[in-house]
Amino acid sequence: MTMKHRASWRPLVVGLVGIMLMAGGFLVSGSLPGTDSALAAKKVRTLPFRVPAFRNELEANLTSTGKRMWLSVLGVDRKLKLRTGVYEWRHGSWKALPGRPRTNHVTPWLATYRPGGTGRTRLCVGDEVPGKELTRARCFVNGRWKGVGMPRYLRTMVLSGFWSGKSSFTALFHEAGESTAKIQLARFHRGRLVPFGKPLELPGQYVSTIGEKTSNLRGGEVDVALEVIGASEATADTLGDRFVATFSDGEWTLSPSLPKLQMGPQPSGMVRTPTGMYFSATEAFVQGPLSFDWPFSVFRMSDGEQSWKRVGRVLDVGPGSAQGGVFASGKDVWTVWSEQVWKPPYGYGPISVYAARINQPAAGIGRPLKLWSGKALLAGITQAISYRNGTAFLFMRQFRRGGRAQYAAVALKKPGST
Repeated sequence: MTMKHRASWRPLVVGLVGIMLMAGGFLVSGSLPGTDSALAAKKVRTLPFRVPAFRNELEANLTSTGKRMWLSVLGVDRKLKLRTGVYEWRHGSWKALPGRPRTNHVTPWLATYRPGGTGRTRLCVGDEVPGKELTRARCFVNGRWKGVGMPRYLRTMVLSGFWSGKSSFTALFHEAGESTAKIQLARFHRGRLVPFGKPLELPGQYVSTIGEKTSNLRGGEVDVALEVIGASEATADTLGDRFVATFSDGEWTLSPSLPKLQMGPQPSGMVRTPTGMYFSATEAFVQGPLSFDWPFSVFRMSDGEQSWKRVGRVLDVGPGSAQGGVFASGKDVWTVWSEQVWKPPYGYGPISVYAARINQPAAGIGRPLKLWSGKALLAGITQAISYRNGTAFLFMRQFRRGGRAQYAAVALKKPGST
């Protein structure tokens, strides 16, 4: 099987995007299994978000400078054409930025960029030119979108994500062949995305996700989370392996693999902190006819160690398939995951979405917050980002069989923040 076609490895979710923002608190449920004692619950204000130009929404991505927050969505218009839309949370509502260009089915990656680390913040989005299978990037400059130049060979690779810090911006590109994979990093230089560092070439087929960093980390290394999804003859026993590739001082190094697990349904991501790395992982397997059980865990490898250890216990609160990720939010590390009970004919089952803060450096995981529960067709994407001295979470929800699957964002603020 040739993997050089530009597949999107994010989970597919069909529906209309909905946004729910919490004003000064976080979403609370009467069946909340526990709360983090450092956070306080306040009244929730729901702000519905509907985009008339889109008939359905598929995927979403949040980004923030800390004080400002944006959302990108991949949607289907009334003519069933795929388009990307970008929105900013401003003055109490979501404002659409101009333009909803055609695209292919890829995640619309979103990040901010400050030229030289001191210039005006630019919002950049990456997706794909429809019908040409070519990656493109655009930045919002002076009220309009401006295309970002890049070498032709980067355009032919899959954009697997952006990561931006206070003065840095990194793009991850991935090329998958029949038996090998190539990873290439790129950054801005004079307004263009240009490759830096030598490419990483590995035997086999992989899912790649750019690593995140907490805000108190000053190192210049770049991490890539990798999961083996197709083994070559030379790597036949590595299917399902997960590890981190780190680019630092001009060289790539590979971490030890996580404990051997069943292959998961999506790349789960990783976060680097001043004292170690965190990596989340879903095990996907069938326990029998019509029975699915996907445990979800977070693993940690401390600096100076050569093995990953599970943080606390398996995070599943109830039965069903769990999947999610681990994310940086300021100095904190959060994990966000969904748990869904699949029932014949494998659709529209009970689902709950949880978030928990990881107590650093290695003291375990805080009691989970239930963000939402109901029923849905698919679990969708989860995410956590830093926003307004707190954390904003992204997840998917649905309210009735055959109804619109809606993404939601909730902002959680720490006591005393404004």
